[in-house]
Amino acid sequence: MSQIQQRYQAVCERITQAALQAGRPATQVQLLAVSKTFAAAQVREVAALGQRDFGENYVQEGVDKIAALKDMPGLVWHCIGPLQSNKTRPVAEHFDWVHSVDRLKIAQRLSEQRPAHLPPLNICLQVNIDGGPTKAGVSPTDALALAQAVSVLPRLVLRGLMTIPDPVDGFDAQVAVHMQAKRLFDDLHASLGWPQFDTLSMGMSADLEAAVQAVNCAYVEANGAVNGVGLVKLMGRDSGFIACYAALAGSNVDFVLIPEVRFELEGDGGLLETLRHRLMKRGSAVVVVSEGAGQHLIPEAQGTDASGNKRYGDIGQFMKDRINAFFKQRRTEVNLKYIDPSYIVRSVPANAQDNVYCSRLAQSAVHAAMAGKTGMLVGRWHGSFVHLPLDLVTQGRRKVDPTQELWHSVLQCTGQPAVMR
Repeated sequence: MSQIQQRYQAVCERITQAALQAGRPATQVQLLAVSKTFAAAQVREVAALGQRDFGENYVQEGVDKIAALKDMPGLVWHCIGPLQSNKTRPVAEHFDWVHSVDRLKIAQRLSEQRPAHLPPLNICLQVNIDGGPTKAGVSPTDALALAQAVSVLPRLVLRGLMTIPDPVDGFDAQVAVHMQAKRLFDDLHASLGWPQFDTLSMGMSADLEAAVQAVNCAYVEANGAVNGVGLVKLMGRDSGFIACYAALAGSNVDFVLIPEVRFELEGDGGLLETLRHRLMKRGSAVVVVSEGAGQHLIPEAQGTDASGNKRYGDIGQFMKDRINAFFKQRRTEVNLKYIDPSYIVRSVPANAQDNVYCSRLAQSAVHAAMAGKTGMLVGRWHGSFVHLPLDLVTQGRRKVDPTQELWHSVLQCTGQPAVMR
């Protein structure tokens, strides 16, 4: 066995051990073998061992290797280096993934230059997660705007984020940096609501164990205590999309409670008894509840908030008190950690993408008015600007349909009963 084959197998073993320590299947962690500066013959050696994903920093070097190894079907090529405008065409024509998109101009050129006969190009946004002065990448505060702008471009599929933080000493410090990336990924996943947004590209040979561990940290609070229960209240007054997508992204949630699906606390099939059985079986549980869920269980709140919305009862505090009381009555130890994230208001100056998008919305509105249209809203749908009647827009609120795929996916992910009454 050659030296490069030995090194490859050693990295695979480290990934397996790191996943085992984090309580995750090794199949959830995908190795991207960086093949820059290695000859095509050496890449062929590693590919013969089963490795399929290879990353190249230098465009022309990568294009040459792709051509030299075209006789090996199934290889997936990732462009992971900084990308300039004059290098986008060969990337669009030869690579399968680009991990280093950090501005809209690059994404637009890749979209325009992707050949029609090839599948859409998979894109990861590069984020400067720790603000390193020597690192490229969009800032975390601008990531959502860039993601929204890139997502509507044809011939591209936005798959996730890529981060390369500056090196830090110590395992805990490495985990902390990667946790920042994981939190940003979860925020974007919940805000965007796209199932295909599923990739977090991070961790190199020096810190791969920390990267694997970071993805699992959201579940550690509950898992690290006897009968540990993590209770998290998320936004969602009248619909549970954020709670659903947060659960699907984390894969460590046991119960999701949303306004669209009624549940009861008491009874053999109620939440409390079901939670007790889950703790007996697994020793810990994570419960995610939308702020508008279970309002029939709480005395009706009076008045409106500062935005004029009807006040809802605090389901999070109510659930915390009821869970603790339920287990105390049964003389069963429970360690409940309650997390109530505040609304995050992103107040930043408009960037170039915002300016372009708003200008095009305004132009479309002017064109509609000149055509004699009134009582309508301008929006973007599948890459085109459309005119929507206001009556249609305001006739109802978008809600999670308990009979459709999203909620069924949540039930499969959590393992919770479809009915808790």
